[in-house]
Amino acid sequence: MRISAALIFLFAAGCTRYEFDLIEPPDLAAHIGRDKQTILKRDELEYRMQAIENRLLMHVVNPTDDPIELIGPQSTAVDPAGQSHPFRSQTLAPHSYVKLILPPMRPYYRTGPSFGIGVGIHAFRGRYPWGAGYDDPFWDEPVYLTVVDETDTLYWDWEGEGEARIRLTFRRGKEEFHHNFTFRRKKL
Repeated sequence: MRISAALIFLFAAGCTRYEFDLIEPPDLAAHIGRDKQTILKRDELEYRMQAIENRLLMHVVNPTDDPIELIGPQSTAVDPAGQSHPFRSQTLAPHSYVKLILPPMRPYYRTGPSFGIGVGIHAFRGRYPWGAGYDDPFWDEPVYLTVVDETDTLYWDWEGEGEARIRLTFRRGKEEFHHNFTFRRKKL
């Protein structure tokens, strides 16, 4: 009986689910759940938001006939710990959308050796000191890279419950405008 209770505890601990409440601006306050999109209109743009895998997915839709630019360096996300993070600049083409994920997902890079089973090909890199075509495993070792992203401030974590603020700055033609939001992440 102890084993089954431990397994139930581990299973329950790993199944924590979060949803979000939009609390600012107050006139647009709404719950953002997993089951359906929450759609809000603000100025020329439409926001379609949904909680997916404990992250807030936002589609910022441009229903106009003009391109609208999301100005990344002037847009920020403030995480629950109070640290500011920039966004990447993106252009919303007419009648299209951009996808924002909060918190942003970190890119995945393999940095160490791995083991796999399968069929593949091998390409020679030409680093053979004893003549062309000599296949010496010592000189044909795999190369492992670690990528250091200098814009590491783009990525942040949202552990547990808490509030995050975002300010999105847009440009349509010569006109700039911004939208401020505050989201509260809450455990179900």
